[in-house]
Amino acid sequence: MDYRIAGANYSNGTGTLILPSGTQRFTPVSFLIEIINDSVPDNGETISLTIADGADYDVGSLGTVTF
Repeated sequence: MDYRIAGANYSNGTGTLILPSGTQRFTPVSFLIEIINDSVPDNGETISLTIADGADYDVGSLGTVTF
């Protein structure tokens, strides 16, 4: 599953999560989001995570989540 991370104070990037064949829906998958340490006091941050459709799957309407 290909993903893209975007947001201020976070290392933007892309990657691929490998799920074994037969993985059930809603199975939790962990990955790291690198926080950039700066000296600017923040009053909250936003991260956008986008998961792309692949050849063997369709992400559906929840392809992008902001938290």
